Amino acid sequence: MSPVTDHAAVRFFERVHHVDFSALCPGAADDRARLLAVCAALEISVREARDLVCPPRLHRWIRRGASAVTVDGYRLVCDGRTVVTTTVAEKRRRPPRLRQGGGDLHMCGVYDLR
Repeated sequence: MSPVTDHAAVRFFERVHHVDFSALCPGAADDRARLLAVCAALEISVREARDLVCPPRLHRWIRRGASAVTVDGYRLVCDGRTVVTTTVAEKRRRPPRLRQGGGDLHMCGVYDLR
């Protein structure tokens, strides 16, 4: 069973693939109807759509309690072993800071090693 909610799948197609839901399904009242409209337009099943959002190779990280997983330019935001939404991963790189310590300069900070 996929850990991806309907909302996360809809946000994936909206934010990552720029699907215009107001044009695709103007009368959709909820995320399930929007997801079904995307699946019909792409001629895929709901399961295949969820696997596009979160490939099966990532399921174990989510089951282990990851709070977020970044993959291929987007971020899966997780809560309670479920993917609740999808955002575009922004590069938040800070320049390294130098600090003096014992005569040597040491690098410190947080790095994104993608």
